Amino acid sequence: MAQLKGDEFMASANKKLKQSDGWICSAFGQKQTVQDDAVDLYNKAAAQYKLSRMYQQAGDAYSKCAQILQSDESTHLEARIAWKDAAKCYQHVSRNQAIIAYQNAIQLDVESDRLREAARLQQQIGDLLMENKDADDIEYNEHDNQPINEAIGAYEKAVEYYEMEHDHAQKNKVLLVIAQIAGSQGNWRRAVDIFEQIGREWSSHNLMRWKVKEILFKAAWLRMCSIAEGAHHGDDDKWNELMAIQDGYGDVSEMYAGSSEQKLVSEMIGCLARNDAASLLQAVAAYDRVCPLDAWKMELVAHLKAQMKRVENEEIVKKIMQGQDNEDEHENASKEKDLRQQPDPFEQDLNPQDLADAPNLEEYDD
Repeated sequence: MAQLKGDEFMASANKKLKQSDGWICSAFGQKQTVQDDAVDLYNKAAAQYKLSRMYQQAGDAYSKCAQILQSDESTHLEARIAWKDAAKCYQHVSRNQAIIAYQNAIQLDVESDRLREAARLQQQIGDLLMENKDADDIEYNEHDNQPINEAIGAYEKAVEYYEMEHDHAQKNKVLLVIAQIAGSQGNWRRAVDIFEQIGREWSSHNLMRWKVKEILFKAAWLRMCSIAEGAHHGDDDKWNELMAIQDGYGDVSEMYAGSSEQKLVSEMIGCLARNDAASLLQAVAAYDRVCPLDAWKMELVAHLKAQMKRVENEEIVKKIMQGQDNEDEHENASKEKDLRQQPDPFEQDLNPQDLADAPNLEEYDD
C-alpha cells in the first residue's frame, strides 16, 4: 500500500516539475509555486518508500527534492537537509550514492560557512567507508587499500574544517581515529606522531589527562612494531633507545609512570631485544588476563610475532651459511695438509736399481 502511494506521489511530483518548466508557469509567475508543490510531493513519496523499505526509490525522491531546493539560494538549508536524507536512504543500498549525496550537502555547508556541519558529514563519509570497505558496489580487490585511504582522506578533511573553527576537541577526536587506522595499515611514524602530540597536549588538560595513559600505551606499541619491522639480531641500541623513550612517557603522564602498561612495554622490549617470542607472548597473556587487550593491539601482537620469527629464520640461515663456510675451510685445510705430507719425487735419493732398469737413450740417437 505504501509503495503504491509512493508511486502516485512520485508521478504527481514529476508532472509538477515538468509543468514548472513550461512557458505558462513562467508567463504567469507560477513557477516557484509549482516547484514548491513538487518538493512537497517528492517528500511525501520518499516517506512512503521508506515505509516500504524501498530505500533506492526513497533516496531518488529526496535527491529530486534537493535538486529543486538547491536552485534557489534562499532554500539551500532545506536542500542540505534533503541531501542528508537521501544519503541516509542510499546507505542501505549503495555506498557510492550515499557519499555523493553527503558531498552535495557538504558543498552547501561550506558555501554557507557552516564548517562544523561540513566536518560532521565528512566524519560520516569516513565512518561509512570504514564500515563498508568490502561493499559490493565498489570494484576493489581484497588487497586494495583504496577504501581505507579514502576514509582517511575524509577524516583529514573533517580535521581541516574543525581546525578552521578552532574546535580542538573534535579535531583531536578525529585525529585519534586517523592514528588508529594508520597504525593498522603499518604507517607507524604517522600514527606515533599523532598519539604523542595529543598525549602531550592532553597531559595538562584537567578533563582529558585521564586518557593520556592509553594514548601513550598505543604509541609505545607502534614504536615497538616500527623497530621490529627492520630489526636484526643484535640491534640492542635501537631497543635501548626505545626503552628510554617509553620511560620518558612517564614524564608526560604521571599515570603512565610505573603503571602496568609501562611495565608490560618494558618487558616486551626486553623480549624483542632477545628475540624471545615465547616470553613476549606470556607477558602479553598475563596482562590480557587482568586488562583485556582490544583487537587492534592483538593485531600488533601478531605483527611482532611474525617479525620475531623472521629474525629467528635469519639467524638459522646465517648459522647454516657459517657452518658451510667452516666445512669448506676445514676441507681446504685438510687438502693442503695432505699435499704437504706427500713426498716430493725430486727431493728423494736416486735408487741405483732404478737407474739400471732405465732404458739407454743413446741407442735411440740418430
